[in-house]
Amino acid sequence: ADLAEILADLGNDERITFFRTFDNSTAARTLQEMPMTIQVQLAENINAKRVADIINEMQMDEVADLLAKLSHAKVMEIFSFLPPAIVEEIKDLLKHSWHGAGSLMNTEFIAVNKNLVAGDVLNKIQSEFSGAESIYYVYILDDDETLLGMATLRELLMAQPATPLLELMHENIVKVDVEENVKNVARVFFKYDFSVVPVVDDTNRLLGIISMKDALEAIFPEMKEDVEG
Repeated sequence: ADLAEILADLGNDERITFFRTFDNSTAARTLQEMPMTIQVQLAENINAKRVADIINEMQMDEVADLLAKLSHAKVMEIFSFLPPAIVEEIKDLLKHSWHGAGSLMNTEFIAVNKNLVAGDVLNKIQSEFSGAESIYYVYILDDDETLLGMATLRELLMAQPATPLLELMHENIVKVDVEENVKNVARVFFKYDFSVVPVVDDTNRLLGIISMKDALEAIFPEMKEDVEG
């Protein structure tokens, strides 16, 4: 956040030069803290290969927001440096209405099969889910990837390693449809005081998660602008 504030105070040429000195991880975290107009300016003036390397370190919802503002030519050039699976994931996010929950969701979350035990889940979190936006909630899926319920990281840590995941699972969880209006999504956060809410399609397949921060920024963009300014 401090680096983003420093960059925002620089002229365009100085900002680009300074930004290019960052490693990919620092660049990604700094870029996400900047106003969208500056994010776009930086992305348009840095070579596409470097932009692809940087967005590989970013949350997918933030990537989709940025690419939606770039020129079509720049986006296509960036896509040429990304793995096909990541490109498809970004395209899926870009399809969703700006007013729907899908436009806010992050596709990096922790989801595991119902047949695992607590110890297996903790091992998977350490080895496979380092890029997840939130590790507190673990979502539990059946063999068809339908959302069955969730468990918290606290519950997993407190359980015996051999405890079946189904014994820890909460079945009646609050979730939102991918096409749900963002105002209704924000109401869910106000009502239940969650930090993260899962997003599902009409078959109850888990598509992503929305954080309270992203929901509030969508409803009160002027607040984000005040902080960034």
